[in-house]
Amino acid sequence: MPTLSGTPGQPNSVAAAIGPTFAALAQSIAVPKPGQAVEISIDVEDPEGVGAVTLWHALDGGAFAATPMSETAGRWTATLPGQAAGSIVQFYVEASDGEGIVASFPAAGVDSRALVQWDDAPPLGGLHGLRLIVREDDSDWMLDPPNLMSNDLVGATVVYDESEVFYDVGVRTKGSQRGRPQTPRLGYGVHFHADQPFRGSHTSVLVDRSEGVGYGQREVLMNLVMGRVGAVSAEYNDLAYAITPRSEHTGPVELQLDRFTNLVLDAQFVDGGEGVLHDYELIYYPYTSDDGTPEGAKLPQPDDVIGTNVTSLGSDPEAYRWTFALQNNREADDWSALIGLCTSFAGDLQDVDAVIDVDQWLRSFALATVSGATDNYGSGAQHNAAFYVRPADGRMLYFPHDLDFIGGTTMPVVGNADLARLLDDPVYERLYFQHLEDILARAYSPSYLGRWCDQIGALLPAQNFAGHCQFVSARADFIASAITGSFPPIAFAITTQGGMDFATNADAVELQGQGWIDVREIRREGAPLQVTWLDGDTWSVMVALQPGANDVQLDAYDLGGASAGSDTIVITRN
Repeated sequence: MPTLSGTPGQPNSVAAAIGPTFAALAQSIAVPKPGQAVEISIDVEDPEGVGAVTLWHALDGGAFAATPMSETAGRWTATLPGQAAGSIVQFYVEASDGEGIVASFPAAGVDSRALVQWDDAPPLGGLHGLRLIVREDDSDWMLDPPNLMSNDLVGATVVYDESEVFYDVGVRTKGSQRGRPQTPRLGYGVHFHADQPFRGSHTSVLVDRSEGVGYGQREVLMNLVMGRVGAVSAEYNDLAYAITPRSEHTGPVELQLDRFTNLVLDAQFVDGGEGVLHDYELIYYPYTSDDGTPEGAKLPQPDDVIGTNVTSLGSDPEAYRWTFALQNNREADDWSALIGLCTSFAGDLQDVDAVIDVDQWLRSFALATVSGATDNYGSGAQHNAAFYVRPADGRMLYFPHDLDFIGGTTMPVVGNADLARLLDDPVYERLYFQHLEDILARAYSPSYLGRWCDQIGALLPAQNFAGHCQFVSARADFIASAITGSFPPIAFAITTQGGMDFATNADAVELQGQGWIDVREIRREGAPLQVTWLDGDTWSVMVALQPGANDVQLDAYDLGGASAGSDTIVITRN
C-alpha cells in the first residue's frame, strides 16, 4: 500500500477541465436518399457555459469544412448538404466552454468515424439490414493483404435496419487465413460501445458469409436443429442483409450474435461464466512476406497448419496454449482441467466419465455427425470445437462448432477416433445411437426443416435451400439405416422369468428386460426408476413390492418424453 492513498474529498492532483460534454448525437435521416439534406443534432453542456459549437464535416475523405451549429433549449443543430448516391461524409462536433476549453464528440475528433452514407444499396429483401459504413481509405487498408489478418479495429458507423445508428464503432475482417483472402468467405467483426450495445445486449457481433469454402448461410439449418432438440452449442444467430464497404461482399449474411460467450454460459449453467472455455484450433501460419524477407509484413497466403489430437502433451501449459486457446477467465490461466482431459484421452478411458460428461459428449458428436459437415472435430479434424469446464462438477463438455463445410450424405456415422474409442463400451455405443435417433426423430428431417427451408428459401432466393432440404432427407435416410443396422428395432418388454408372473419372499426384486435405443427412461406409476443398462439392449431396474399381488407396469419414454413402450407383470410377495 502506498503511504499516501490519494486525496479523498479534494481535487485529484491531475484534475483538469475537460471542456463541454456531449450526449444524444443523432441525424434526422439514418440513410438519406441521394441529394437529401441531413440534420445533425446533439446536446452540449458545461458548468462554465457553452461557447461556440461547430459541425466539422468532410466528403469522401477530403478536407474538413466548418458549419456553425445553432442552439434551441440546449440542443444544437446544423445541416449536412445532400450528396450523390454512395457518398460518405465524416463529421464530428467541436465545442468550447466559457473558459475557452475545447472538446470534441466523438472524442477523437478528426480521427473518429461518425459517418453518413447516402443510399446506393439494393433492397433488403425482407431481411434485417446491417450497413457497415467505412471510409474508402480505411477499407483499402483493412483489405490490403499484409493487414488482412489483423484484428485491429477500423473506425466505422453501423446502421441497423436503416434506422438505428451506431457511431464510431470498430470493424475488422473475419475468417481464417484461408477464408479472408477469398471473396466468398471473407466476413466482418463489429465491436459496439458498451453504452449502446447491439440489440440491447451485444457488444460485438460477427458477419459470417461462408458455408465451408463457398458463400451461403446453410449452417443456419443446423442451428435450428440444435435449438429444437436441445444443445448448448445451438448458436444464437440470425439472418441479415449486410451492406459492406465493397459491393462484392454485400448481400445476405448469417449474423452471429453469440457463440459461447459468458452471456450464454451464465444462461445455461449455474455460475457458467466461471467455467473455463477452450477453443480447439489449428495453428495457421504464413511463410511469405510483402518484401520477401522474414522481417517483412506477412501475407496470409500461402500458408500451412500445425495441429494436435486431444492427447497428452505433458504437464506444461505452454504445450497446449495455442491449440487449446483460453477464451475466458484468462487471468486465472487455469489449464488443469484441459490437461486432465488430454491425459485421460491419451490413456485407456477407463475412468473417462469422471473427466467428461460422456452423455453430453456423445450428443455433441451425434449433432456434428448428423450435419454431414467435414472439417470439424466431430468428423475427425483437429479443430473447430470448444471444450468447457462445467463449474458444478468440474467435468469437461464438448460444443461442436463451424458445421458449415458440408460433405456427402454418406459421411460415416463414426468419423472421429476419440468417439470410436468411447463406443468400445456397448452402453456408450447405445447412448450415441440413441442421440442419433432422437435428433432424426425430432428435428433433422424434412418434416421439421421443410417449413424452415421454405421460409429461408423465400428470404434467400439465390440460394438452393430446397436442395439443402433434399440433402437433409438423404442424410437422414442414411443415418437411419446405420442405426437399424447396428441396433435392429426390438419391442420394450420385461424378460425376467420369461416375462411370466412369479412369486417371491423379497420386499424388492430386480427386473430385467429389453428395449430399443429409443428407451431413455423407465417409470413405474409415473415415478422414474434407476435404470442400469447391462449392454446395448438389456436393462435392469429394482422394483419395491407390497405384500400380496403386485401389478407392476413399467412404462418407457424416449429423450423427448414420448412413449417408447410399456409392459406389465404380476409379482406376488409371499
